[in-house]
Amino acid sequence: MKKSLNKSALMAALITGSVIWGGTAVHAEEPEQIFTLDPMVVTAQRMETRDLDTPAAVEVYDIKRIEESGANNAFDVLQNTLGVTIQSQGFNGAAMGTMTSKIMIRGAQVGTLVLLNGVPMNMDGKYNLEDIPSDAIEKIEVVRGGGSVLYGSEATGGVINIITKKTIKSRIKVSAGNFGKERYDISLGAGKFSIVAGLENRGKAEGISSLADGKTTGNVFDYAKGERKSVMWNYQIADGLIFTHNYSKNEHRYLQKDAVSKKYTEMRDYYDTDNNFLLSYDKDDWQAHVSYGTQEKTYDKISPSGNGWKAPTLNSWRKGHNTNLNVQKKFDVGRNILLVGASFQKEDMDLRGTSNSMSYDRDNYSLYLSYDMSLNEKSNLLFNMRETWAVGSKATETKKNGAKITTENDDLSKFTPEVQYLYKINDDSSFYAKAGKSFRMPNLTQIYGTSNILPTTDLKPEQGTHYEIGYKLNENKRSWRVALFS
Repeated sequence: MKKSLNKSALMAALITGSVIWGGTAVHAEEPEQIFTLDPMVVTAQRMETRDLDTPAAVEVYDIKRIEESGANNAFDVLQNTLGVTIQSQGFNGAAMGTMTSKIMIRGAQVGTLVLLNGVPMNMDGKYNLEDIPSDAIEKIEVVRGGGSVLYGSEATGGVINIITKKTIKSRIKVSAGNFGKERYDISLGAGKFSIVAGLENRGKAEGISSLADGKTTGNVFDYAKGERKSVMWNYQIADGLIFTHNYSKNEHRYLQKDAVSKKYTEMRDYYDTDNNFLLSYDKDDWQAHVSYGTQEKTYDKISPSGNGWKAPTLNSWRKGHNTNLNVQKKFDVGRNILLVGASFQKEDMDLRGTSNSMSYDRDNYSLYLSYDMSLNEKSNLLFNMRETWAVGSKATETKKNGAKITTENDDLSKFTPEVQYLYKINDDSSFYAKAGKSFRMPNLTQIYGTSNILPTTDLKPEQGTHYEIGYKLNENKRSWRVALFS
């Protein structure tokens, strides 16, 4: 891991077109959504503000925009976001074990924090956006630029917050596509309870890879089959108190064959299972959540045997667990606003390879503060800061002979400040400027290694400084956004 971030100066002029996007709404029974050029956003400042009052480059996907995109999941929705580059790994954009899809904001290869209702989904730097069904999404907010001060590690490039619906209309969707792909979705809403469930058959395809230029021998791959099952449901326990559970399971099979003889030489099976439980509270200027999530990824290899196949051989297996706790409170101090909060995250991971098994642990604590000071009716000065401690970081490796080796990483801490300035020119335009520090804690597998990655136990947090000035203008049915950032 590099000790500092590469800096590049970029200019982006972002133009949003007319109110109605091209295409037809997928479900006519949905009520008409009210579109505004100045929507309310909650992610950029961890509290609700209007876009023009937010000193950051923000893009919002509301229900209407999500449905008219025809997207099936959150990854599909975000593919055409300005200032964002996507990277998909597997067939039809599906994740394959640890090779998950990526969303890169402003060119940061690793630096996107993905939130589900404000709770981090990242586990060891990985998140599966394709497992969040679009029918369950109320809104997606994309905040471009360093967000580590308010959200901690992983947010050096920006933050994506997926906000799910509190209530859902009942309906059924059936769709089909190339390669024998089929998808079945059902949504049910009953008072305080709602559920979205899906089953997807990804079909099959031959020759999804080719030989390198100039080569005539080697291996190519076919996609034999794939399936995805998912369920997301929530229950509103009381006013401001909601429980959400999201489950998904993905299975893929790839066949390796000799390019000359066309005979299959190996079968590869991938299994991914995610489980996330969230209890969130939002009322009377208090926000709190507690969550527990798991990511399990298995990769098996199978060799041919006569006219059939041998029993599967485990190539790699890993299961990560994340426990998150966050509490914050907003205070009105005259014309100013004070936000204080604290968070805790427990990371642990178990890995198994062909020769050994490993277990990793780390606890992360954070205190953060934001003070929005009103200078006059048009100007605001904001101070943000966060102190993060990563403690108890260790790894235990168990050899085949039963011997155990324990490795510890020094406790890490990082202080990140940020200052922002907002000038409200008039009701339809504003100017902002900001500067601050960003950081990213090294992932557990980067510190302690895996079967393919050697350990680097002296890694320190990646860090850098971000600067940005921007101008926002709303006129008629168009919005203009210009940002210069480093």
